Amino acid sequence: MLVTARDHALLITDEVICTSFQKVEDQPMNQIFSAIHCAAIAAILILFGIASAQSPPDLTNGGVPGDTISTNLGPTGMRGWVYHVRESSAASRQIQIKSVATGSPAQGIVAVNDVILGASGTELAPTNFSSDARKSLANAINDAESRNPAILKLLLWRAGSTLTVEVTLQTMGAYSSTAPYNCPKSALILQQGLQAIMASESAGRYSFGLLTLLAANNPSDPANAARMARAQTEARALIPNAATRAQMMSDARDGTSMITWQRGHTLIALSEYYLVTSDTQILPAIEAYAVNIAKNTSLFGTVGHIFAERSSNGGPNGPMGGVYGPVNSSGMPCFLGLLLARECGLTNPEIEPAIVRASRFFASYAGKGAIPYGEHEPYPAHENNGKSGLAALCFALQENRDTEVKFFAKMATAAPSEREIGHTGAYFNYLWSPLGAAVGGEAAASLHFSRIRWMLDLNRRWDGKFDYDCLNGEGPNSGSTYNDFQMSTAALLAYALPLRQLHLTGRGHDPDLILSSTDLADAASADVYSATGRSNSDLISDTGNWSPKTRRSAAIQLGVNKASVTTTQRNELHAIANNTTLPAHVRAGACDALGRIANSASATVLADLRTDSRKYVRYAAAEALRYLPNTDRQSQLTKILTAAATNARPVTPFDEEDPLHFDHGRLAMLLFYSGNAYGPKGILYNNITGVDRNLLYPAIRAVAANPVGQARSTLSS
Repeated sequence: MLVTARDHALLITDEVICTSFQKVEDQPMNQIFSAIHCAAIAAILILFGIASAQSPPDLTNGGVPGDTISTNLGPTGMRGWVYHVRESSAASRQIQIKSVATGSPAQGIVAVNDVILGASGTELAPTNFSSDARKSLANAINDAESRNPAILKLLLWRAGSTLTVEVTLQTMGAYSSTAPYNCPKSALILQQGLQAIMASESAGRYSFGLLTLLAANNPSDPANAARMARAQTEARALIPNAATRAQMMSDARDGTSMITWQRGHTLIALSEYYLVTSDTQILPAIEAYAVNIAKNTSLFGTVGHIFAERSSNGGPNGPMGGVYGPVNSSGMPCFLGLLLARECGLTNPEIEPAIVRASRFFASYAGKGAIPYGEHEPYPAHENNGKSGLAALCFALQENRDTEVKFFAKMATAAPSEREIGHTGAYFNYLWSPLGAAVGGEAAASLHFSRIRWMLDLNRRWDGKFDYDCLNGEGPNSGSTYNDFQMSTAALLAYALPLRQLHLTGRGHDPDLILSSTDLADAASADVYSATGRSNSDLISDTGNWSPKTRRSAAIQLGVNKASVTTTQRNELHAIANNTTLPAHVRAGACDALGRIANSASATVLADLRTDSRKYVRYAAAEALRYLPNTDRQSQLTKILTAAATNARPVTPFDEEDPLHFDHGRLAMLLFYSGNAYGPKGILYNNITGVDRNLLYPAIRAVAANPVGQARSTLSS
């Protein structure tokens, strides 16, 4: 199955570098995009289940691992290499042992360079793996831990011979059907993890790991007092001195690189600590962090690796600057921190307006897709570095955001198959997605957990801690931490959900926002959706699915099937796109499919949607037009130029539906883009001969004022 450059362009996330409002990057955007294009293609192919790769090496017959990335093999004490295509180890059938920890269950039984061919945790003898070796081993570990004695049988290849060995694990019990709720095994894993943390694991970066101790707060537990005393020490160590607090609350812009990551995560930790303990010594620090963030977010409520610049009148909350512009993986923790600071009772007048700005910006993605890297279009998947989970938590702390809460909680619930995908690694998926699913209720959290627990069992070490592993080759690949964020924190917060001690883990969640059984069925189906083998009629229906990933997959498949799409089916898509009584995402899905089918008869339909009342439909129609034959695009040039001039609007007042004017930005790409990773050349790329200047010049002026750098950069052509 072919995937076009368009699919690469539309689906790339967290690797896109884009300038922001009022900041035009000196380097042409197409050069920047080219530099990142190759690194992103493989991730996209894996996401949509359409990658191919060479066969796995036979590690028993001279084959060698393709890289040095190893993965923890559960509480055995072993680490090993499995064949993988980026995140996916689906084709693996062997595991080569890379290390065995001293004192672990596997020491003296399994040796480095042994190859695991099969595993069994029951009375049955192990046989060769017939599916994903990593997942099969995890399931065998779970089977063994549910028995007494907990015997894990391994079929090994060693220096030319095969043998079966037994590794004795600790009996942990079986996961309940509602795990991590009402699940003794989950509770035991949490307790052992806490003991390991107290014995020898730091709180990690920004002391964010203190949240694990707080999440397990239980006064009836004899070990609780020591844990809470440590949490107090770690939280109070985060209090800036008086001079620093005064500087943080001043009007001076804080331009320190990467400071936003520290501010948001620290504010979350401090606020949750106060809400559990009522320790008033922390309140001045919480206020300083909250005001610092509030004064330094952009006019959209966003931040980047740095804070926003000053506005044109010299005041705070101006545009984002720098090469990257906004970075939502750092901005959303800042947003959540502000919301939690408000829960602490802070009433500083800077805080509420900052919450409103961020809320409006991030809410604009609801119903469309996952929240992207920065100032980019909605991402056609369920997760994007944990931001769906984060959004569910954020909107759950606000009134009148029920639609957004349910959408993003459902997205997080549907995201297990995307758990290991992430720019520079998947840690924030590991951290936020399970917690966001829990916003949709215990059944949603349990559904999500049931599909990720095999990964958690592999991450869990024999000493109770958790290793961070990520097969995709981006950022840190293996070890206990991700850039000093502890994997134990990400894992154990999920196991602590039943205690509901933190807002992150269920405290105060609104029972009226629990996902329905229909929602859960939809999420479960979307997580494993495959367009392959579905009829064109089914695919047309799927383009209107609630799930952005399903819609995109169905549209791609219709493009593959274009030769068999009938006139009647194409007209059905035309009718859906034009039906103003349907939700915008349904109509946009039809436009997406029409662009991939790329039939000339769709040109007028798509061009006439340029003035539609729903901006998301305008965006999708303009994007679809980019992929029609150029003669058909040329036939609509007058309409397109007119729309480029008339659809432009000022950045303020804030446009709730489309704050970054993506509908207008797509017209810029349709007209002027130079052609590269982000799709074909624009109609007027490098050639404006014979174009009516009365139409062209207003369009150029309007594009030059678009709030997003990618749109403005098209004028360099």
